[in-house]
Amino acid sequence: MRHPLRALGIYRRLSRARLRMVLEAIEDHQRGWRRIADGLGGERVARGKYAIEHIMPRRWQQHWPPPEGASPADRDRLIHTIGNLTLLTGRLNSKVSNGPWSGQTGKREHLQKHDVLMLNRELLQQSQEGWDDEGIEARTQQLVDTILEVWPVPDGHRSSATHATKHMKRRLTLADLMSAGLLEAGTSLHPRSQRFAEHTAIVLPDGTLDIDGVRHATPSGAARHLAGTALNGWRFWLVEPRTGRCLSDLWHEYVHQRDVNVDDDDVPGEDD
Repeated sequence: MRHPLRALGIYRRLSRARLRMVLEAIEDHQRGWRRIADGLGGERVARGKYAIEHIMPRRWQQHWPPPEGASPADRDRLIHTIGNLTLLTGRLNSKVSNGPWSGQTGKREHLQKHDVLMLNRELLQQSQEGWDDEGIEARTQQLVDTILEVWPVPDGHRSSATHATKHMKRRLTLADLMSAGLLEAGTSLHPRSQRFAEHTAIVLPDGTLDIDGVRHATPSGAARHLAGTALNGWRFWLVEPRTGRCLSDLWHEYVHQRDVNVDDDDVPGEDD
């Protein structure tokens, strides 16, 4: 259980109601609440009252540079893990929510106003030197430990799906990215090579690509249409030309989120 819980982009995988329930259960545990059957006390947090907040914001690019060697896809995956989430009495306004960690408009100072929850008290104690990728990973591990204390795996239990999951491979499509909220219909994709800069591919609702009125089933098929030779379409098509973010980044983010076992031949390479 520990591996998928650490790697899971829980914010995107769970409904808000279920995610809030998990964070509420962690808060209960930190307050010392236990089941009545265990003969222990503690006070449970009010249900459905608090808003879910990313500690490092989803729009991190301006104030939260990733560590050296980390890709934007690594960062985008990390911010949706449970170690980067908390509960607040009310949503922060967008200026604060997407702002830096410290300073007059810093997120830390505003989080201190919500320290009624143990989740935030411990967070503020752990982040006195700042909030970064290492802090998220460390807090994720801590919260995973708590989750397994709240919902312990029965002794000797083995999931019946484990064996099948290891051997079941699949080929990812743009439709998969769309269903995960990583790509939207109507998005314009741009060729990496300047030779084809005058062309764009439009993502259609069914996950196919339209180039000048011609529909293509896959990114590689669309790339072959322009270049006249076989290319890796996941690397060929840019989602954000300014930053160099391409379909391959979304592919890897999806794999990290879902912890899926993909076809080895489907892994985006560098052969653009």
